[in-house]
Amino acid sequence: MMVFFSRATFIVVLMCTGLPVCRAADFGQGDVVAELWFLSPRTTATLPEVAVLKDGSVRVARPDGSQIRGQLTGEQVSELQRDLLLGCGLAGLNSQRLATEIHLTARQHGLSASIPNADETVIRVRDDDGTLHEVRCHAVGLLVNRFPAVSGLQSMYRAESRLQNLRSVLEVGGAESAANLARVASESLRQQDPMARPLTVDELAMVRFFPDGSRYIQFKRDVTPTGARSNVPLIVAVTEHPSGPPQVSVFGGAGLRR
Repeated sequence: MMVFFSRATFIVVLMCTGLPVCRAADFGQGDVVAELWFLSPRTTATLPEVAVLKDGSVRVARPDGSQIRGQLTGEQVSELQRDLLLGCGLAGLNSQRLATEIHLTARQHGLSASIPNADETVIRVRDDDGTLHEVRCHAVGLLVNRFPAVSGLQSMYRAESRLQNLRSVLEVGGAESAANLARVASESLRQQDPMARPLTVDELAMVRFFPDGSRYIQFKRDVTPTGARSNVPLIVAVTEHPSGPPQVSVFGGAGLRR
């Protein structure tokens, strides 16, 4: 099946089960360009959430052990690599320095940086010279809002979101399907705020599947209100059911100009 992808020419999506997957050892072979892992203290991770290989292959792990596979062009792989290393700043980020900065900021403000049972995000990216950049951070999604002044957290959050967006686009069937969902979500958003910008495929943040055949799709936009010190997330959720029209809910950001 051929579907169009948002950031370049096309992507092929296949649903697969029991296929070989890329693990940490693959980096030594130079096969992997980027990986996203979520390491939980309660379970042992055996597969990356998202893996992008040098030949453009994309592998997304699903909870049932199956995979979604896609194919990026060489241009797309290079763009992803640049986005993660330069745009998101992973090339200059170090896990230990980031942990120290979070710790010092937490002490300064009298806040806790400890989130019990939270996952550790691990992002690995290989540059054109073959150098592996690995950054780890605990509870990124929570700490990025608790400590907005920590630039390394912002970098980690942007990189995680970039790879999660790639995953989500594949999970809904490709960019054409994602664009249709963005139009549905934007219609409801405009009913609440006629001045709101339409949502885009790049703002697709999460997809969840349920046993009854329904599907929850979330678009997220970080909005900074005038005079505010941190972002306020705007969430537009589309819930699809096997029968009946999709239900759309808008959370946060009410009355904000976007």
